[in-house]
Amino acid sequence: FDLSFHHYRKIYAGRFLGVSLIEDVSSNLTSLPLAQPTFTTTTGTNVAKKNDVHSVTVEDEGRKVYANRHIPRFLELSLSSHHHLQVIENGTSLTAVALSQGRYDPTVPILVTDKPNSIGMTVPQNLTIRDIAEMIGIDYPVSVIDVQHQEELEGWTLGDLVEYFEDEERLMWVREQQCGTTKRRQRKRAQTGTVTSPKVLNQISLEFRHTPLAAMVKSPQFVRSIDWIDAAWPDESSKPQTQYYCLTSTAGCYTDFHVDFGGTSVWYHVLTGEKHFVLISPTTENLKVYEDWLCRPNQSDLFLPDLFSTSDDLQKLVLLQSQTLFIPAGWIHAVYTPKDSVVIGGNFLHGLDIEKQIDVHSLEVRTKVPQKFRFPKYLALSMHVGVWYLRKLQEGNVCQRECQGLPCLLDALILWSSVASDPYLVKAMDDINASSEFESVETILKNIQNELDRINRHGIEPNPTVQKKPKLRLKLPNESNYLSSSKFRIKLKASSKFSTLPPNLKKRKNFREELDGINEGEGDEEWKPSGGRSHCTSVLNKPSMKKSKLSIPRTMRKTPVPSKKKSSARQRLMKKCGMR
Repeated sequence: FDLSFHHYRKIYAGRFLGVSLIEDVSSNLTSLPLAQPTFTTTTGTNVAKKNDVHSVTVEDEGRKVYANRHIPRFLELSLSSHHHLQVIENGTSLTAVALSQGRYDPTVPILVTDKPNSIGMTVPQNLTIRDIAEMIGIDYPVSVIDVQHQEELEGWTLGDLVEYFEDEERLMWVREQQCGTTKRRQRKRAQTGTVTSPKVLNQISLEFRHTPLAAMVKSPQFVRSIDWIDAAWPDESSKPQTQYYCLTSTAGCYTDFHVDFGGTSVWYHVLTGEKHFVLISPTTENLKVYEDWLCRPNQSDLFLPDLFSTSDDLQKLVLLQSQTLFIPAGWIHAVYTPKDSVVIGGNFLHGLDIEKQIDVHSLEVRTKVPQKFRFPKYLALSMHVGVWYLRKLQEGNVCQRECQGLPCLLDALILWSSVASDPYLVKAMDDINASSEFESVETILKNIQNELDRINRHGIEPNPTVQKKPKLRLKLPNESNYLSSSKFRIKLKASSKFSTLPPNLKKRKNFREELDGINEGEGDEEWKPSGGRSHCTSVLNKPSMKKSKLSIPRTMRKTPVPSKKKSSARQRLMKKCGMR
């Protein structure tokens, strides 16, 4: 059977339809008693089909027709535009260092009006839905949401989506909605009292990291610098697929209020079109109202802002083409699309708001969100992050915000590891236990606590008791052709040097004296260098040793050495005096 979204259809929508096999074991993190939301099942006959895109009948009372009942209320909201918003006109100032040092608040939304390359981001220009389909493939499956019923449509591909976007009837409808209805349609509506309009469809779940489109897109530099997946996940091939999404929304799309899965933050860049947001700050009270709203039986009939006693924590935002928005962890938001739009974005976890991320994850556990709507491999990633943070704590390479949030992450890791039944978490723990660097996961967690206690006492600084291992650096020629060739030299250089060498490795200063002091008359006696090592090659080059008789192993001989007749003492004396 298929899960219709019912209560969660607006929370996690199409973006979170990627299946995850995680079985969460963190339900004991908090025990807030709440009524659990229910899920309804629908058979294939009840779910809208992909070819049924012109069958929506909407009441028309002389006003503009909207695909969802909450859109008029959304547009009527009169809220402050920049109440909780950081607007950045110079994108070069937005860096990971600026966020960690507090020059910008990572818990408040950030709007970047500068060009994408100013924040180290690469995006294609003038990208259309047809361009995307041609790059990825017209048969590539996608998840499409019917905005009116917030249900998933079956069997859609990118080719189907292109046909829908370019449908002449839909385009005519959009133009009439934006420019006004013609007199002919007004007469028809006056006669029938109803109007038949195309379905409004939304696609917000196309993860394209392993498609040709990925070569044209690079997330903002500050995102790549703090993203836990890039920093801590050990295997490139099995990374959670949440970092790169392409969203294609037609005019009139609406996504109801939701919090992004796993408490992830979001970067959001509009390639074409326009997006309208209503944002609600994630205070404890606001999240409690939001959670109660999720669990109400008539949740789909309620407009969330009506449940707040004040609008002080609500704000409106219009995101125009070529602008970028950063939505922090836990922010409740709804999105309306007034124009056909193509958006590039991604979800990521980081260490600058750990507590809020854990809070949202706990909310998902309490409300029993299905696993396929959650962040994939969340617990396993958190365990790898714990190992990564242990090294950073020992090196003193953390900021104050991270130190404030790490106790919350540590408590969660202790709980999850004690009752580990999630297969990805079990595998992560086995890999860590098998590593020669650490004794066990328990030792890692204990060392994290010790490092946090040390930092609380002495401040953020490297741990002097931890011996830093020398790192080997690989130096390659600058020419790129060497990289593709199998023949090139590798030079290894240790980053740390020994202050004193062990006695058996020290260079012998009297080595030449030992060689010169050998008596020629004792040539018949085999000479052995000190230290027990064979120096046959260097010894043979010494003039004073040419007449000494050395024993060279046969395995070291390049060519057979002919045997020489033993000369008498008289012959050696005559040769020395130059006589024949």
